[in-house]
Amino acid sequence: MKLLIMCEGPNELEIVRILLRNDLLVFSEDDLLNLVPYHARQIKKSTAVQAALNIYPGEVKILRIGDGLNEKLVVPKEYEEKVKSTIKPKTFVKNNIKYGRKKYNNSTSFYMDYFGSEPEALVMAIRDYKRFA
Repeated sequence: MKLLIMCEGPNELEIVRILLRNDLLVFSEDDLLNLVPYHARQIKKSTAVQAALNIYPGEVKILRIGDGLNEKLVVPKEYEEKVKSTIKPKTFVKNNIKYGRKKYNNSTSFYMDYFGSEPEALVMAIRDYKRFA
């Protein structure tokens, strides 16, 4: 079985890449469908995801990551996985994260500056988020 990671936006995608690059997840890039996470909200709107699913003959588990996942993920029954939270991640970080004198600004470069050299801090932030969500 492979994992299909679908990230809502470029920031979520960068966070997943930082975690993968630093071996901070319970899985590695080798476990991923086509060895990469995808920037995609829906399967039927991403030709890259569709192509990867069509090529891989086995089962796939979907991990969907984002802060605005209000829309229902439309997938075949055998691939359904849900992600739920009561606090949006963007709201959490706006209230809790500063980098020096710079407040969180929801840019991919902010994530790289903030977590790039300290990926363990990213893991701690994710654990804190889960504790409050």
